Amino acid sequence: RSVPLPAARGEGGASAAGARALRGSRAWERYQAARAAASALRLAGRPEEALPQCRRAATMVEALVETGEVPDSHRASVLSDLASVLSELGRHEEAQRHCESCVRALSQQFGRDHEAVASAMHTLAELCCSAGNWSKARELVKEVLRIREKVLSPTSSAIAATLSSLASVTCKLGRWGEAAHLLARAVRVAETAWGATHPAVAAVCLELGHVMGEMQQHEEALPLFARALDIRMKELGPSHVEVAGDLANYGRALLRASRPQEAAEQLRRALAVLELVHGAVHVDVARALTELGTALMRAGHKDAAEQHLR
Repeated sequence: RSVPLPAARGEGGASAAGARALRGSRAWERYQAARAAASALRLAGRPEEALPQCRRAATMVEALVETGEVPDSHRASVLSDLASVLSELGRHEEAQRHCESCVRALSQQFGRDHEAVASAMHTLAELCCSAGNWSKARELVKEVLRIREKVLSPTSSAIAATLSSLASVTCKLGRWGEAAHLLARAVRVAETAWGATHPAVAAVCLELGHVMGEMQQHEEALPLFARALDIRMKELGPSHVEVAGDLANYGRALLRASRPQEAAEQLRRALAVLELVHGAVHVDVARALTELGTALMRAGHKDAAEQHLR
């Protein structure tokens, strides 16, 4: 989740020359070694050992930035690394402080309306979500969306993803109508960015379908679940385990829309895929049997329902 850093405005002249000269120095080598060690330890799943290396790199980069030997972009990158490691260790408040420092450094380096700032801000929003601070996360993602709508094409896939992120945080606050509006926009942008049959479009349709369900608009949700299923089935094939999940989603939506007979058909298909993939004895198969039995019971097929529920 480290922030990608493009070339900074005005990054040249003495600072760039100093950085080039520094690359042969021991200070630069120690700094690079600390960052490389931290990265390797994180990749190895050892964040507690990566943390001291990140702190070491952060201390060294401060000295290098202060002397003008490297640009501020290095400071922001190290702060982003440090925030990510702290987040992996569950130290979310400390991670947020470092990520906020990263956002400030990037804003100073590139200006507020820059994709690097938006990316760092999105990481900060994720940290706020991890800490359960949904209101702050929502305000941050709104600002990310504002920046991206200003600096990117209106049909950019990044804007579709940001709309989806904002909708997810908005759902956490129980503001379902706003979330539905955001996801409807996300579907339109995603269709333009990726094409109408792209898996990303299916993912947004699923999100919107769930939100419509929370708003008790069950009939309106059905075409969204059906579309997502169609896209995923063409992408993965009818016997893929993830397609079983999509079939079950559609079946549950039909059941909520008081269409139990149609729900049973979809849930039966989901059960068949799960039995094919997992065998007859599996927790997912047991759940599918229960859901199918419930649908059959509501459709008036008591005997068939009891066979599945037994």
